[in-house]
Amino acid sequence: SELSSEDEDEILGAKAVEFATRTRGLDRALLADNLHFEHPDFTCAPLHGEVVPDGEFEVTVRFHPKSSGRRMATAYVDVEGREDRLPLLLKGHAVGPIAVFTYDALEVGDVFIGAVHQYEVELVNRGEVAAEFRLVPPEPGSRAAVDFSFEPSAGVIPVGEIQTVIVTLCSDTLGEFDESFEWEIVDGEIPTTLDFKGKVVGPAFTVDAQSLDFGVVGYGFRYTKDFTVHNGCEIPMRFSLRVPGDAKGEFTCLPSAGTILPFGKQKVELELISETETRYTTTLDVDVPGVGKSLHRIPLAAHSKVPSLELPAGTLDFGPCFIRHKYTRTITMKNGSRIPAKFVVEPQDAQSRGLCAWDCEPASGSVDAQGSLELTFTVVAERLGLINLPATITTVGSSKPPMQLLISAHSRGPTLGFSQKPDDPDSVWVPELKWGKVPVLRDESKVIYVTNKSLIPADIRAFVQDPDSAFFVDAREKTLEPGEEYALTVTVHMDQLMVHRDELNVMVIEGAPFMIPLTAEGIGSLTMCAD
Repeated sequence: SELSSEDEDEILGAKAVEFATRTRGLDRALLADNLHFEHPDFTCAPLHGEVVPDGEFEVTVRFHPKSSGRRMATAYVDVEGREDRLPLLLKGHAVGPIAVFTYDALEVGDVFIGAVHQYEVELVNRGEVAAEFRLVPPEPGSRAAVDFSFEPSAGVIPVGEIQTVIVTLCSDTLGEFDESFEWEIVDGEIPTTLDFKGKVVGPAFTVDAQSLDFGVVGYGFRYTKDFTVHNGCEIPMRFSLRVPGDAKGEFTCLPSAGTILPFGKQKVELELISETETRYTTTLDVDVPGVGKSLHRIPLAAHSKVPSLELPAGTLDFGPCFIRHKYTRTITMKNGSRIPAKFVVEPQDAQSRGLCAWDCEPASGSVDAQGSLELTFTVVAERLGLINLPATITTVGSSKPPMQLLISAHSRGPTLGFSQKPDDPDSVWVPELKWGKVPVLRDESKVIYVTNKSLIPADIRAFVQDPDSAFFVDAREKTLEPGEEYALTVTVHMDQLMVHRDELNVMVIEGAPFMIPLTAEGIGSLTMCAD
């Protein structure tokens, strides 16, 4: 809705009254104020007075700045009777604390990575007031914040005094650095700066081996070379050794890694066990963890060879062998080369062991350079007859076909000997028993001595050929141990007046049978008188 003219007049009248009231308050305050000069940095005293004719009046102006910098103010002198005031321009330069480093840049040169280096710098108060200082913190995570520390990083230096600041540098980052640090001088006009320049380098070390040459080595044998790593700096040095491309692990360093004390040394043994018939041309690399890989490379060389072994003959003949009895024979294997060789006698297959089992001692081993080794073979025949079995001898690492040795034997069963006298197995006697004329109807006995002349037990069976024979034996079955002698009794009982012939059969299990002729003639009377 629109206001009426009467309403507008009422509003304007109210505002006029409010303004007049506020103006009267200001006028009263202005009349009460002497309008003296006031300023935070300048003070004049006295602020009023009287100057006699042709006289002077001294006013003292004090400059008391609260912070450094240039200051300027204008004071006005009000003279009674004059319409215009006299201006007085006041100027001053507030000089704050002054502190500077004795040198603002420090070239530290090469410093070792991970080493703690300390430097002393001096902050000098060259002003006329005490100087409060503090380090402006570098950006968090920056190299300046991580690698450098200052003690103290804040403080107050009295007038004319010097503050020593200890700077600690420890860096894990290789390369050059140029870091600037700003120090605030509280209430000073300008800050002071301190620069550090240098280069972080890896540890200095040397190896006393120009190269590592194993020369000609035998396949599968252990060879070693020694060398020493010297730490030439004042910090501990970590190291790690490796042979690039050694997938089979044929080279081994003992130790392969570790830490060498300042200016210390570490002896290292490099071991080679070749598993490849080849020439090695590679390097042994020295890594320094946290610094770099392959900081030093030692040339490495070797030539792995496999010599040829020889046997004096292709057959190892055991000759006649009793079944299931152990026999041994030796054969000499020779190595005519200048490097040793390893061999393996391949195991016998299970199928052929049912015919004849053989074993070799040693079943594996080595033959010295230009040396020889006796192999002892043991056989136990399980079947009768001729035996020919192959034995395979492999030279470890050789690409040539393995050596083949034929094991030959003639397996046989037990052998018996016969004699007419005891303990006389070697007598020459063609076994035959003759009784000649014997009275009928009476027993007449003869003894034949049977000896087991073999190295194994002999199971024998004795019997006469004709089941209705006048001859009979006392023991039909008997086991004779090796070398054992047994008295076999054969008895004849003639019941006819005639010549009677038969055969005594001595059968040997797994051996040859023996046949002994028997002859007797019955005499006398077949009539007997009962008492």
